[in-house]
Amino acid sequence: MTVARTRAVALLGLSASLVEIEADISSALPGFVLIGLPDSALAEAQHRVRAAAANSGCPLPPRRLTINL
Repeated sequence: MTVARTRAVALLGLSASLVEIEADISSALPGFVLIGLPDSALAEAQHRVRAAAANSGCPLPPRRLTINL
């Protein structure tokens, strides 16, 4: 199991919140899952991440990628 951790800032107007991000790449069935925030924007974020990766020439690996916010 490969796990990576980083931190980011989430902005809401002029307020900022620190967000810890964990990413796991496993050899299960290929897929991309974003979890951790109770917001409908999270479902849209999966499509934005896939599009951004494809447009930047950095394809997602053919493995199960789980991102926990």
